[in-house]
Amino acid sequence: MKHYFIVFATLLLLPMLSLPLPAQSISEDFDLPDGFDRVWEGDNDDFEIIANSPVPGGMAVPRDGSSYLASKDGSGAAALNTESNFTDEWQFSLASSEFTPLSSNFFGVILMSSAVISGDILNANWNGYFIRVARSGSTSPIELLRHDGTATTLIGAFPDSPNFADGALKNGLDIRITRSASGEFELFFKTGFKYDNTPFSRGGTITDNTHTTSFYFGVFVKFNTPNLEGRVYIDNIVIGDDGDDPPEVKSVSRTPEVPLQNENLTVTTVVTDDFDVNLVEIRYIINNGDTQFVDITNSQSNDTTYFGDIPATAYNNGDRVTFWVYAEDNATATQAAESSRSNFFAGVTSISTLKATDGNGVLLFGGYDARVAGVATVRNGVFSNVDLDVYIQDGSGGINIFQAGAVGTSFIRNNNYTIVGNLAQTNGQTQINPPSSITDNGTGTPPSPLVRTIAQVIAAQEALEGMLIGIQHIENTNGANTWPGAGKDANIQIKEISSSTTMIMYINKFTDIPGTIEPVWPRDVAGILIQTDAAAPFTEGYRVTPRSTADIQEDGALPVTLSTFSAKVANGNVLLEWATESELNNLGFEIMRSFSQDGNFQMIGWLDGQFTTSQRTEYEFTDDTVLEDFTYWYKLVDVDVRGVRTEHGPISITVREGESSELDLGIPKEFNLHSNFPNPFNPSTTLRFDVPVTEQGQVTVTIDIFNALGQKVRTLLNKEFSAGTHDIVWNATSDFGLPLPAGVYYAVLRTSQFSDATKMILLK
Repeated sequence: MKHYFIVFATLLLLPMLSLPLPAQSISEDFDLPDGFDRVWEGDNDDFEIIANSPVPGGMAVPRDGSSYLASKDGSGAAALNTESNFTDEWQFSLASSEFTPLSSNFFGVILMSSAVISGDILNANWNGYFIRVARSGSTSPIELLRHDGTATTLIGAFPDSPNFADGALKNGLDIRITRSASGEFELFFKTGFKYDNTPFSRGGTITDNTHTTSFYFGVFVKFNTPNLEGRVYIDNIVIGDDGDDPPEVKSVSRTPEVPLQNENLTVTTVVTDDFDVNLVEIRYIINNGDTQFVDITNSQSNDTTYFGDIPATAYNNGDRVTFWVYAEDNATATQAAESSRSNFFAGVTSISTLKATDGNGVLLFGGYDARVAGVATVRNGVFSNVDLDVYIQDGSGGINIFQAGAVGTSFIRNNNYTIVGNLAQTNGQTQINPPSSITDNGTGTPPSPLVRTIAQVIAAQEALEGMLIGIQHIENTNGANTWPGAGKDANIQIKEISSSTTMIMYINKFTDIPGTIEPVWPRDVAGILIQTDAAAPFTEGYRVTPRSTADIQEDGALPVTLSTFSAKVANGNVLLEWATESELNNLGFEIMRSFSQDGNFQMIGWLDGQFTTSQRTEYEFTDDTVLEDFTYWYKLVDVDVRGVRTEHGPISITVREGESSELDLGIPKEFNLHSNFPNPFNPSTTLRFDVPVTEQGQVTVTIDIFNALGQKVRTLLNKEFSAGTHDIVWNATSDFGLPLPAGVYYAVLRTSQFSDATKMILLK
C-alpha cells in the first residue's frame, strides 16, 4: 500500500493558512501547487493530476485554471481514499470520455468506508457504501451499493438518475448526494464539470441504514480492459455541509393583485443568504410560452428587500401569467433557490375562459386569481342567509361568487359588478372564492334567460353552469321530492310535456318558493344552473334553481331562440334560411318584410313548424317579389299553439343590379369575403360573401369565428352554395348558443379554392 503526502513541509503543517476551509466540511479541488489539498491513500500510482486542460478525448471543461484528478491509462482495478467521517452530504464532478459500460467495466465514488481500499473494490475488506456508474450499456443508471466485509449488495438504482451509454459522460456530471439520519440517500445531478451551481435535477431516493459511521471517502475504477478512453476524472469534491446554504426567498408579494392589461405588475420579495446575494430575478411564463426573465435589485447594497416589474406589454386581457422569484448567491459553488409559483389571469377575463375543465370536470385553473365583470343574476340573501352566495354572468357564461359569512355584502340584481378573487371549485361548481374586491358599476343590462330544452341543457351543462337559463312547458313528474313546505329544500324532478328526458329543479329553502301552493303544470321555469357533485369526476348534479316564484312562469312565457337566420340573393330573388335546434308546440313562422330596420313590417308568407321536436330543423323561404337596387329587412315570428308570438331579427339584404340572372354581369367573377356590417356591432352583424360560377356548380363554404386568442368559438356555416352573393347573420353566440363577451373576433371563410378573414368588433 502506498501513501501520497504533500511534498512541501510548510503546506503540510499549515494547510489551513493556504486554503481556509469551513470547519464543518472538507473539500478537494486539486489546485494546490502539487495538485493535492489533502492526503490521499491507496493506489496512488494509478492516478494523476491534470492541470489547465479539458478532459482528454472529451468535452467536459473544468473551471478556469483549475486541475482535476484522473485515473491513468492502464489502470485496471484501483482506488484512492482520503479521510472523512462525514455521513450526510457529498458533492463532486465526474467525467469520462469514451467509457464503454459493461458488467465488468464501471467506476464510481466511495461515500463511506471503514478502511483504506486498494485494488479491486469488490474484493477488498471494508464496510460502507459506494455509487457505481455505467455498468450495462445504454440503460445504466447510477446505483447505490453496500459493502459488508468482502460481500457486495446492490441496494438499488436511483430511479430518476440519468442513464449512460458509450461516451455519455463527455460533458461531465455534477452530483450531490445527501443522506438523512434514517439512511435515506437522495441524488441530485446536472450536466457539467464545474459545479458552478447546485444541481437541481432529482435522481430519486434509496434507503439503507446498515452502516452509520465512516472513516474514508474515495474514488475507484474497475476496468476489465483499461485504455485511454476508459479514464475517469473527478473534481470539485466537498464532503459534509460546506456551510453554504441556498438563498432564502420569502415574503413574495405583488401589486396589484390582478393587473389590468395596461398596468405593470410590481413584485416585492425579501432575499437573504449566508454569503452575498448575487442575482435576483422575476421569472414568468405567459400562457404556455417560454420562460421570461426580469432582473430586480434592492434599493441599497445592504438591503434584503427587492423590487421589480413584469411590464404591462407582456400580457393582454385573459392571458395566464405564472411567476416566481429566483435567487443565486456568490459562493464558489453557486447555490440557488426559488419561491413558490403564483398564478393569475391578467386584465379582465371572460367567465368561460376561467371555467375551463378537463375530461373529468376538474377545474384547470383552480387557485388562479382573476378579474371578471358581469351582471348580477342573484342578489345576496336569496340562496343563503349566512354566506354571500350570488351569481354574475357576462356574454360567455355565469359564475358563482361565494364568501363564507358575508351574507350582508350588498349585491343588487341586474347591477354590473367587477370582481377580483381566487378561482376555486366546490362540489364541481366553479367559484370566485373568496372575492378580494367587489366593485358595483351601477345598473347593467338584465340578461334574458337562455332558453333551452332539457336535452340541450344536459348536452352543454358544464358550459351552462352558473347561467340564467329557461326551460319551457315543464311538468312535475312526481319522481322525487314533494313540493316543499316553508323553510324546506326540495329536489323536484321535471320533464317537458313532449319528452321523457328529466332533470332536477332545486327549490332553495331561502327563496320565497317553499310554503307556496304548487303551481298547475305545465309551466315555464327560469333559474340558475347549479352543480352539486360530491366527488370527481364532476359530471353530475346539475340542477336548475329558480330565484323566486316569479321564475316559475306561465306556460309559453319564455321565447324560442333560433340557431341561425340568414339571407342571400339567388337568381334575382331573396332566399331566407333559418334553423331551429328544437321546437315545442310551434305552429309555424310568419315571414315579415320592411324597407327599413325600424319601418312597418308586413307579413309576406307563412311556413308550418314541426309542432314539437328535439331534432334540428332547417327552413327556406323565397321572396320573389323584390326589386333591384333595394335593401330589404326581414323578421321571423314564431307562433305557438296558445297564440304567443315571438320575433326574431331583423336582418337585411340588398338586391344589387345584375343579380337577376346567373348569366348577368352581376354574378361575382371571383370568391370574396366582404367586411361585416355593421362593424362595430351589437347584438348581431351580417357577413356577405361572393361565390363565382364554378365547374362543379355548388361550392362548400365554411365560416368559422375565432376570438382574439385564436380559439374557435363558432362554426357559423358549413354548406354548399351556388354562384351569387350571400349573406349570413351572426348573433355573437358560441357553438353552445352562449352569448360571447365584447371584444375582437375574426370570421374566416374557406372553400377548396379560397380563404379569407375579416375582423369584427363586438360592443356591449
